Amino acid sequence: MTGPWRIEFEAALYHLLPRGNERRDIVADDLDRRRLLKTLGEAAERFAMEGVAHVIMPNHVHLLVRTRQANLSRAMHRLGTTCTQRYSSRTAHRARAALCTG
Repeated sequence: MTGPWRIEFEAALYHLLPRGNERRDIVADDLDRRRLLKTLGEAAERFAMEGVAHVIMPNHVHLLVRTRQANLSRAMHRLGTTCTQRYSSRTAHRARAALCTG
């Protein structure tokens, strides 16, 4: 189920709370955190957003962002998709490595 539609404005300040499905972890270690920050930076640059503050928790992230354009939905969609693909790729690689060495 999706949340309610958000009205988007230029030059608005938003508190965002992306989290893992079923409260699952979205970061496992410092490498995941660095990748998440890199992906946040890429999204901020691509969608003309300014990251004001962030807190990374194991299963969710608090973001405070300022938009320059009314494109928050597109930015969050891209961010979620990219982070999911990168995290899934890495965890699948770890699982395969564990099976090979276990």
